[in-house]
Amino acid sequence: MKTKNKITTQIIFGILTAFALWISAILLSGQIPLGENIELYHTGPLVIIFPFVFLAFCIFVAKYSANNKMPAYFKTSIVCFIIPFIAWILSLLLNFIAQETTPVIQYIANYISLIFTVPLVSVYLQLISLLPTSTDGLILILISTVYFIPMVVGLLISLKMFKKDIQNSLKY
Repeated sequence: MKTKNKITTQIIFGILTAFALWISAILLSGQIPLGENIELYHTGPLVIIFPFVFLAFCIFVAKYSANNKMPAYFKTSIVCFIIPFIAWILSLLLNFIAQETTPVIQYIANYISLIFTVPLVSVYLQLISLLPTSTDGLILILISTVYFIPMVVGLLISLKMFKKDIQNSLKY
């Protein structure tokens, strides 16, 4: 019974850690996109540091969970860190598939976007607002890719660190 409570606690803390990460995304962007952008305050280029905040959260979670032998915390945190990305891709795919032919699929895609991608979209919209209005679509895709590279690197580093640290702690 005690083990089950430990795992439940780790899962709850993993969700809370991810919640803190995505709240920081909204705070750094200064806006909440809920159909219409709700600007909380003007942040300017502050949103540029978010990928590095994400990277820091990933490394912190990996080190903390490995040092305290908390694999459920690590797995829950990383999954919750990735959910907005997966939801965004799923929403884009569903909208592409529907393309005015199946409104039900579009409604599902819109609700997925509304529920799961708000922090990620707020960061992305703030990033776009920093660019000149004459930015070409290909340049926007390139900038977006470069912007999200530290986030992917953070996830990969945290996976490697956790695996290495957990294996080292099992040796002793």
